[in-house]
Amino acid sequence: MTVRRMLVVAVGALVPTVLYVLVVGNQWVADALVEHDVNMNRGMGPMLLIAQAPAWRVTGRGGSLSGPAGDVVFAHDVSTFLFLLLLGAIVFGAARALSSERGLFSALVLGWWATLVAAGLSGIVRGVLYSDAIYPTSSFNSGLRSEMADYAIWQQAGYGAQFGLWFGWVAGLGAMVAVLVLRSYRPRPATSPQGPAAPQGAAGPPAVHPQAPSAAAQYAPPGYPQWAPNVPPPGPPAQVPQPAPAPAQPAPAPADETPAEPRPGGPPSPPA
Repeated sequence: MTVRRMLVVAVGALVPTVLYVLVVGNQWVADALVEHDVNMNRGMGPMLLIAQAPAWRVTGRGGSLSGPAGDVVFAHDVSTFLFLLLLGAIVFGAARALSSERGLFSALVLGWWATLVAAGLSGIVRGVLYSDAIYPTSSFNSGLRSEMADYAIWQQAGYGAQFGLWFGWVAGLGAMVAVLVLRSYRPRPATSPQGPAAPQGAAGPPAVHPQAPSAAAQYAPPGYPQWAPNVPPPGPPAQVPQPAPAPAQPAPAPADETPAEPRPGGPPSPPA
């Protein structure tokens, strides 16, 4: 694929993912789940928790941005922005191997796989930022804080990877639609410009019909050059036919020859 087509596929994977994050991962949905006391440990609770792995907030819980609440907002926003950035970069880089003719399933797998990788890596960053915001050094001793920080890092990385596993089809469908759009807008071959139409009744040039090659052009004897099929091969000069001799005329009888005597009983000879 060209760079323009790769960019179209990357945008196609990003658009539905951004819409998903804006609608599902906002702070109002998260606050509503807390207010309704949804159990995140049973039923569909764990799936709702995974669905909000890439989240964003404008203010902290209660409208505050100071202290740990502001650090949590910063961790959410930075990790979500990093997730979208990594997703677009991975799809853009891997879209070169896609084909607009036979790349629908490959585009789906590419968007799905890119979501899993990007969400997992951004989850590690979110876990590091969470550990500094939720487990400050002043409130925990070094050993306990180290254990809690490590748990937060791997927990957020796991949430990100699970989000990519269960919801990576969103970016995959977007990439597949982008490939379909590229297929529908495939450039057509250029046609030669046509001249002005001839006036009605005007005689055009005579039609030239192709003729079959002669037998000499189709086959040349061994030892005869193929590039000159219409030239007779070299050989002895042809013999010029000579006219046939005229038949010999009988010679006339001599004048002094005596006439033959008549045979007895025959008619008399005429006088000389």
